[in-house]
Amino acid sequence: MPTVTAAGGALPFAAPGTVADRPAPTALPGGGAGAVPAVGPVAPAAWPPSTQPLLAGYGGAANSPAVGGPAAIAGNGAGGFGGAAAGRAGGQAFQDYRDMLPPVQYAPGGPAPPRSAQARNGAAARGANRSPAGPLLVLATIAAAVAISIAFPLAGTVATLIGLMALRAGDSTWGRMSRRRSRNGARAGDSLLAVLVFPLALAWSAIRSALLLPLALAAAAVAAAITIVAERPGPHHVIPLAFAYAAGALVAFYALGPGSGGSRRPLRSFYDTVAGSPVTAAIALIAVGAVLVMTIVVAAAHSPIFWPFSNTGTWMSHFTWVRNLVDNTRTYLLKLVGR
Repeated sequence: MPTVTAAGGALPFAAPGTVADRPAPTALPGGGAGAVPAVGPVAPAAWPPSTQPLLAGYGGAANSPAVGGPAAIAGNGAGGFGGAAAGRAGGQAFQDYRDMLPPVQYAPGGPAPPRSAQARNGAAARGANRSPAGPLLVLATIAAAVAISIAFPLAGTVATLIGLMALRAGDSTWGRMSRRRSRNGARAGDSLLAVLVFPLALAWSAIRSALLLPLALAAAAVAAAITIVAERPGPHHVIPLAFAYAAGALVAFYALGPGSGGSRRPLRSFYDTVAGSPVTAAIALIAVGAVLVMTIVVAAAHSPIFWPFSNTGTWMSHFTWVRNLVDNTRTYLLKLVGR
């Protein structure tokens, strides 16, 4: 390490042959005539008591522990850091700054948690932010949708099914974008990409709904058969009701049946956001409950409204095969139960 010559001579910790042994300049270069003012004596550097001395030299005899006295710092030679510790076993030279630090022992790390434990921790973190009234609000919303489809078998059913398919498509788009952000981070074009992906997800949601249509029609047929048996005979009265309850069963199947989780998750996320506190949860329950009661009252107090068409039930009862189907279904089911 080069040192500066003081007026009192070379510094005591400077190695021989360094710049410390050269005479001090008498004038500054390019500064004109005039002597350089003398510098007063410089006190020797005091090393802390805990400092291990480094011996001068690049190797050989200079690295021998026999060389004592104050620590002299040597340059960086071909053999690494040329100094050696007086207390180091065998007088080995330091090869890195890490060799000059005290040894540190770290406790062994435990095994990484399994993926199942990580999934449980993530689910627990998500559950901490969920509304306690979320499941009730989702079920009440689905019940209101079923009541609307019963009160308005055509318009209400079509609107509800489109809404369920849109919710499933939104859930699929959100999940795909979340996975993309987790891999690549948030980007400026994510919103535009979501707008482009949503129509494809909606088309796939419609295809899934069409694939589940046989099961949905089976559920609707069961609801219609129960209505035919439970209601009083008469095609003009029972046919509109059977059609309306079949529409309600169709909506309930798509909202609660197989593959319906994608339609309920956005609803749950929405209610978790707007009904996170007990006060907002109570307000949301009152509001959704009022809508549910109103739709049930409308569905029970009036005959099904087949808007945008009128007198659809009367028109369907004019068909002979429809009347025969209703009568045969009622007779067969009553015989099946022994009546």
